[in-house]
Amino acid sequence: MPHPSEFFQALADATRWEIVCRLAEGPRCVCELTECLAVPQSTLSTHLQVLRAHGVLAGERRGRWMYYGIAREAHPVLRALWRHFPPAYPAAVASGTAAEAGCACPETPVAEGTPLSPTPTLTPS
Repeated sequence: MPHPSEFFQALADATRWEIVCRLAEGPRCVCELTECLAVPQSTLSTHLQVLRAHGVLAGERRGRWMYYGIAREAHPVLRALWRHFPPAYPAAVASGTAAEAGCACPETPVAEGTPLSPTPTLTPS
């Protein structure tokens, strides 16, 4: 886990916070995130790189597609933050699928034990 100032610096950007909130429901491919955030892929990639470098996200390549999810080490901190600042975005992500977003990535279930294992306990209580 990085130093707390670095971790929170990564979350201090509104777009990066929205990315993290949208990933609260589970891992998403880059094309899904690009669509729901309405940002260019290059901009999204820069934000994802910052979040990953500061220990907030983990990434996993599946064929041609890159998937991102909340890093295991970040779970406790984000759960605490979401108690005070509930994400407004997870329902929007959960209601759509990659195919509905015009995404060609396969919607493969995430295997247990991978860096992106689903974590239903991440939703705010």
